[in-house]
Amino acid sequence: MKKLITSILFLFSVFNLLSQNADIKFSDKHYNFDIVNVGDTVTKTIAFQNIGKDTLYILAYRSTNENVNVSVPVTVILPNDYGKIDILFISTESGSVFEKVDLIINNDENPNRYLLLSGLVK
Repeated sequence: MKKLITSILFLFSVFNLLSQNADIKFSDKHYNFDIVNVGDTVTKTIAFQNIGKDTLYILAYRSTNENVNVSVPVTVILPNDYGKIDILFISTESGSVFEKVDLIINNDENPNRYLLLSGLVK
């Protein structure tokens, strides 16, 4: 019986976490690194603010390209506080670059957010 109550409380907590309405505002949603050479490394830190009334949880993040590494050092941000997303791009071949970084946050209406990275590798 104790396990059942603990399980119910855990599920309620997870549901409550996911049903909150935090919101996020980025300093830049699109970063254009202009022109770089093959083998160059591009780094960018994008600041964001939790503009919602609830604690912001970044539940998942990923890049659409194996040459783009994404790091979110702090994934729990209180209302009105700031966080950052570090992006590292390693250019391995020439051509145009247009990559998307996906984030999932605890927002009922729109949990999916994204950032864009673009430029030219010569």
